[in-house]
Amino acid sequence: MINISRILNKHRKEKAGGSPSQSESNKQQPPDSTPSEQVMSSAVNVNLEKNLNLDANLLYTSAFEKIKQVYSLAQQSKPESLVVFNPFLDKITDQLTGGKKDILRLALADYPKLDDFLYYHVLNVSVITLEIGIGLGYNRATLIELGKGAYLHDIGLIRFPDLLLKPEQLSVKEQATVKQHSEIGSEILKTIDKNISRKILDVVEQEHMRLATPGYAPVKGIEDYLSFWKQKISSALQENIVSDRHISEYAQIVGLADVYEAMTHKRPYRAKFSPFETIHGILENKHAFDYNILKTLIQRMGIFPVGTLVRLNSKEIGVVMEEISGHPFSPIINIIFDSNAKELQIPKVVNLAENSEIYIEDCVNV
Repeated sequence: MINISRILNKHRKEKAGGSPSQSESNKQQPPDSTPSEQVMSSAVNVNLEKNLNLDANLLYTSAFEKIKQVYSLAQQSKPESLVVFNPFLDKITDQLTGGKKDILRLALADYPKLDDFLYYHVLNVSVITLEIGIGLGYNRATLIELGKGAYLHDIGLIRFPDLLLKPEQLSVKEQATVKQHSEIGSEILKTIDKNISRKILDVVEQEHMRLATPGYAPVKGIEDYLSFWKQKISSALQENIVSDRHISEYAQIVGLADVYEAMTHKRPYRAKFSPFETIHGILENKHAFDYNILKTLIQRMGIFPVGTLVRLNSKEIGVVMEEISGHPFSPIINIIFDSNAKELQIPKVVNLAENSEIYIEDCVNV
């Protein structure tokens, strides 16, 4: 039985203690210096583009434009809104089931344009949802149905464009308004197609439900996030607590993918969290999620997913390029900045699983 919490705690202890040789080595390191956010962002994007398959990049860009069309058509109650994305859903499913992870790497990258975050979010949640479904052993037909629920899960938000782009945290009244989007989304879909699949409606209606507490929370920082969950769990508001048999499995998968994607990306009112912080935050509230689905998310995404910017104990900064099976904290890294924050013209590749003296100290958010 996998125990991710134990692994995380072990990682923290190893970082805090370290070996004598590591301690001596760190004493000789220059003071911590970090390149500017703009420089790091540019370097990461260049690194990503160099290692991406052009077909995946084109597919992601085209899928994003089609998602915008879906939500525009749905706002007009057009039946085409439920079918125009299907060819892209097929292609994304083909790539992921074929073991091609470039589309997943793009889903974990920063939004190219923050004003369009809803559409990037919906697309990314769909990709992450499919990856979880593959890990759970779903067949192709089930994956397609699950993916359709994922890309339609936030359809009700088309009614609140101004609130979505508000640069500060929503007021209590505004939060209550936005929370209605699940019910509104369900009504929009039933208006478009009165025979729409019950499983897809379950996703739209239930994806913010949790096994122990409601899942909708304004997040300013990781401590606010954890405090919110603990408060809701301890208060045990009966109307918001539901048992697993009342939340569809599709909704539980999309709900977890939604939380993971939202936390690892910027919003107009807050910064993003690193994948490590995100997993830690989710595990602090693990009883709100199905164990098997949560385990599958972590196994498929990793602790430090491909594309994550990390700082090593050597003070070098690099990008995770490949995960090593059995070594969740020791991936292969492309080092792009040396310990003096100087960008390397040719990245240096380091396999942390083969070098016990070097480890990931933390993630670097840009």
